[in-house]
Amino acid sequence: MSLIEWNLKDLKNIEKNNLKVFSCFCCGGGSTMGYKLAGYTSLGGNEIDPKMALIYKSNHNPTIFYQCDIRDLIEKEIDARLYDLDILDGSPPCSVFSTASTQREKFWGVEKKFREGQKMQKLDDLFFHFLDFANKIKPKVILAENVKGLIMSKAKNYARKIISYYAHIGYKVKVFLLNSKFMQVPQARQRVFFIGIRNDIYEKMPKDFNLKLNFLHKPISVKEAINEIPISDKTIDKKSKQYDLWIRTKAGKNFSDAAKKVFNSTSYFSNLKVHPNLPCPTITSGGVIYHYEKPVKLVGKQISRLQSFPDDFNFCNHDVKYVCGMSVPPMMIKNIALELQKQIFNHLK
Repeated sequence: MSLIEWNLKDLKNIEKNNLKVFSCFCCGGGSTMGYKLAGYTSLGGNEIDPKMALIYKSNHNPTIFYQCDIRDLIEKEIDARLYDLDILDGSPPCSVFSTASTQREKFWGVEKKFREGQKMQKLDDLFFHFLDFANKIKPKVILAENVKGLIMSKAKNYARKIISYYAHIGYKVKVFLLNSKFMQVPQARQRVFFIGIRNDIYEKMPKDFNLKLNFLHKPISVKEAINEIPISDKTIDKKSKQYDLWIRTKAGKNFSDAAKKVFNSTSYFSNLKVHPNLPCPTITSGGVIYHYEKPVKLVGKQISRLQSFPDDFNFCNHDVKYVCGMSVPPMMIKNIALELQKQIFNHLK
């Protein structure tokens, strides 16, 4: 199986390690695929968005699945197998902490209808509801992923509260800032991981135990990842703003600088032109990614490859870029999961 080109059917050939995981806020299942690539058994997931739930179930055939608000899951009578998890995985919605927004602090503590949740809620509370669910089922390890912005500027106060809450429910937590471009993903995507180990499990670790996650895989370029995939013939209209910005923007950069100079606009931050010899910049749920040679959009398999998704993934006619932008790259989770097995679970045998 290639690091770049792989299919869901390849998962049948992965040797199992008998470790079990369940994912909350599972979206299309980026993290689920990562755990499976590492040999874990995924019991399923939890997702509030019905479109994402359909994508997840179509690709992963979960044993256990709850399509509901995480807050409702805390109150539900749940499958007994979830009380014997090795890892509870979660990616609480993060748009209110993203540095892509210049007004992120405006929405902290505000109840509104966000796209991710499709109901009235405060997104900045969902991390704590996730930990409340963890407290209910007491997995050996809690792994939570979020945007880099959560540990930046005033958001650091939230990060401190999260760390304290881990301790409150009986877990020793360590925080890692990781970049997917060093983790076999052809994309530079920085994400924060809060990894908590249940106190009684931590006590079973060697005296010199100190969880370390240092990944130094050679970055995979855009050209290596998508070069053999045919480019669309549908070019941008040469009379459009997008074409003007594509011409003015260097490969590997977003359109924001050119837009500011030409149109005095602060928009187009999520529109970018990839560089052939570098990993793709962060794929977000919005905006457009353009090819480096021709003024055409990257679509479909090109986007999914850059997110390290399998070529046969069924997006159920949903926007590929949106699903990928909302998901954790599978190869990123695979690398973390292998290290957790090596550094934690192998000591429990």
